[in-house]
Amino acid sequence: CINISGVLTIRTTKNFGESTASKILDLVENASSKKSKPENFISKFARVYTPVVCYLALGLAFLPPVISLIIGLDANWGKWIYRALTFLVISCPCALVISIPLTFFAGIGGASKAGVLVKGSNYLDMLSKAKIVVMDKTGTLTQNKMTVVKAYINEKLIDGEDILRDECKFLSMGLSLCSNAAVDEGLYGDPTEIALVEYANKMNQHKADLEKIAPRIDEYPFDSVRKMMSTQHLYKEKKLIFTKGAIDSILKVATRIDINGQVRDITEEDKKNIMAASDAMAIFALRVLGLAYSYADELKEENLVFIGLVGMIDPPRPECKNAVGIFKNAGITTIMITGDHKTTALAIARELGITDEN
Repeated sequence: CINISGVLTIRTTKNFGESTASKILDLVENASSKKSKPENFISKFARVYTPVVCYLALGLAFLPPVISLIIGLDANWGKWIYRALTFLVISCPCALVISIPLTFFAGIGGASKAGVLVKGSNYLDMLSKAKIVVMDKTGTLTQNKMTVVKAYINEKLIDGEDILRDECKFLSMGLSLCSNAAVDEGLYGDPTEIALVEYANKMNQHKADLEKIAPRIDEYPFDSVRKMMSTQHLYKEKKLIFTKGAIDSILKVATRIDINGQVRDITEEDKKNIMAASDAMAIFALRVLGLAYSYADELKEENLVFIGLVGMIDPPRPECKNAVGIFKNAGITTIMITGDHKTTALAIARELGITDEN
C-alpha cells in the first residue's frame, strides 16, 4: 500500500474480484490507530477540554470589569484582557498533544539504544506494562549447539571417551541414518540431528558412507504427537527400520531389548533402569533421545528392539542468566517453553535462575 498525497494504491499478487478489493480498501482506510492509550486519551481530552477552558478563561477575564461597570467603578479593560489571554495560553491543554508523543519518541529511542526495536508508541506502552516474558528454550535461552556427551547402552551409563567405544557403533549408526541432517559440506538440518550425525562421524561412520551401506527406502517423519521419527533402509539384503525419539514414546513401542548383541523380551525392570538412566542425564540438563530398531518389510513403529539412549547438551547463553535476573528484579516473570523432558527443562530453568522449585 502506497499513500501519496492522499491516493491509496493496492497492488497484490492475486487477481481479486472487485468486491474483495473493495473490502481490503475498507479495511486499510478504517484500520485502527496504532497510537497508545495515553496518546488517544490526551487527544480526546484536548478536544473536549480546550473549548471549556477557553470559554471559562474568557468569562473569568471579562467578569471583573463587567461587575465594575455595573457598580460604577472604572474598569481597566486592557489589563483584564491581557490576563485572560495569559491564563488561556497557560491553561490550554493543546501542548499535551505534542509533548506526549515526544515523550514516547524519546522512549523508543532509548529502547533502540538498548537493542530493542519498537514499532510505535502503542507497542512501547504495552511493553512497559509487561508482567510476563515467554521465551522458547532452544536457540533463545540456549546456544542451539547440541553435542552428544553421554550414552546408555548394554545396561551401562557411559560418558567421555567411552561413548566412542565399538559397542556404540550400531547406536551411532542408527542415530545418523535416522536423521535428515548433513555436515560434510556445511551444516544442514535440525541442530539435534546435526549433533547425532557429528557423533557418528567421530566414530568414523560418515553419513555418506553409511547411506551407501544402508540406503534409505522409506521414511516416517517426526511429529509432535508421536514424538518419533522412523526410517527404513536396505541393509545386508534385509529391510532395517530405525526409530529415534523421546524415551517415553520409544518404550511404548519397544517389546524387546538388545544387550551385547543378544535380543530378548524387555521387562519392567529394564524399563525402570532405562528411565533411571534418562533421568540421570536430564538432571544435568541433557536432552535425551532413544533409539530402537526392527527388521520388517513394511515400515511400522511396533515390536521394536531397544538399543540405547544418548544425552546431548545445549549450553545456555551466558547473557541469559543476567537477563532473567533483570526481569525478576523488575517484577517480571520469565516462562520457558520447551519440548524437552520435564527434568531437563527444570535443570535449565534452575541454571538460568527462572525457578528454584520443582
